Amino acid sequence: MTYLSNVERRILINQLQILAVLDRKQGKGYESSMRLLAGAMNDADSLEPVRQIAMAEVDEPMTFTFRVLSLYSFLQNAFYALDLKEKLQIDHTALVFPGFDAHSERIYSDHVSFIRNGLGQFTLLEIWNNETPQAPMAPFYRKLLALKVGETDAVLDLAGITDMIETISELLAQTNPNGGQLETASAA
Repeated sequence: MTYLSNVERRILINQLQILAVLDRKQGKGYESSMRLLAGAMNDADSLEPVRQIAMAEVDEPMTFTFRVLSLYSFLQNAFYALDLKEKLQIDHTALVFPGFDAHSERIYSDHVSFIRNGLGQFTLLEIWNNETPQAPMAPFYRKLLALKVGETDAVLDLAGITDMIETISELLAQTNPNGGQLETASAA
């Protein structure tokens, strides 16, 4: 069994406070989770419910969005770590973060803005400029995250990045009805 440290509990409480502000309809539910987490910080016997809450929050929108941005940051950093000769051998456009559909995935788009602008994280992440995908991207990102890329200390070399570009293209083709070609529209 894994126990949460007080720092991890505080981070979860902060995330829940943010979610309570962003999602006012579910605010009461977040408040009870925050009370449970805060109580567990002082009561070592209450750690099991805290662990269950932490596991339930793994796929909540803010955590999911953060994991997607982390993955793209890892991939872009791996590309930029290559020498110039290697960079010129590949088309890195698949490593540019496409974002989320602004209409059907508004909560994820809002979280991207909050993480980048409000928290100052992933500000150097290369993102499609003034365009948003016109298809839901969450299923594609879930498949990409399932590959567990970037969750170890491994560094991607030229072959690894080339493989990831091919994998991204294949997953887009499986997920997107346009065979991997994303239709985009100007962001509002």
